[in-house]
Amino acid sequence: MSYYEPAHLSVADILNPAQLWKVQERFGNYANQLIAASQHCVTTLSQAMQLPLDGWVQDAGRSVVASAQGGEVIIKSPLVDGWNTVAAIAAYDETGAGPETRSLSIGASLDGSASPCAVAMERVDGRYLHPSETPTVDELATIVTLAGQMDFTNLPMQPKFITLQDRLEIEIIEAVRRARVLGDTSSVAELSLLAAKISRTHRPARTCHGDLDMRNVLHHNGDIKIIDPEPLVAPVEFDAAKIAYSTGINPSEVAEQLCIDVQLTADIHQFMTVAGRLYQRVKGGQLS
Repeated sequence: MSYYEPAHLSVADILNPAQLWKVQERFGNYANQLIAASQHCVTTLSQAMQLPLDGWVQDAGRSVVASAQGGEVIIKSPLVDGWNTVAAIAAYDETGAGPETRSLSIGASLDGSASPCAVAMERVDGRYLHPSETPTVDELATIVTLAGQMDFTNLPMQPKFITLQDRLEIEIIEAVRRARVLGDTSSVAELSLLAAKISRTHRPARTCHGDLDMRNVLHHNGDIKIIDPEPLVAPVEFDAAKIAYSTGINPSEVAEQLCIDVQLTADIHQFMTVAGRLYQRVKGGQLS
């Protein structure tokens, strides 16, 4: 396995326009309110901890993220499912599978209509897998296993994670909206059939990372660190399918290595593939 050093963290005084588009594409007119509330939560936590902000991280996804204290600390406020995401980050810290957390915050929005959350954590000065390299199936199986190691014992309140069924429904709702933008709903029927098939599973569930992409796996001082969860309660096959999707490795090989349900992993992988293609079509058309 080979690695590369991450590029210097890119920060600025304003959010990246590409990030703004991502949020607006998903949440429409509600996007600006979500962003403002999360920025407020980040700023409040940084002030409470006396951590001077360096700026807003430019390559953030579904969270507002700031760099603080000269890049030593990351403060993150998820735009949706805030407490569950923050709780998962803290739970990874408890097992040593993720960055060390400094503080958690359940804040108040600017108008009192929502309660965004934030977490301040040590920036992991690690290395990513080199994007031109293909990890082994055994390495992916190790990552999937590690992604299920969370300890929620010491949290101030217990999270209430969405289920696999919830996640599939959210994805289909977003797919319908995107298909209408494109004027092509052909993929929605396939996603609905796959969701129905996946939902019939009787496999045991665990707390899954939910976005187990190789960009969310760091190598630090000989250890693997897991970052940026989008947690849900689902069979381990969900994380296995996601890591296979991010690497291009056959999901069946990953499932076989983990001794889990091969067909379920393949079905979830196909669901992600169809949904991902639809999103890329919308993104390509609107950002071109």
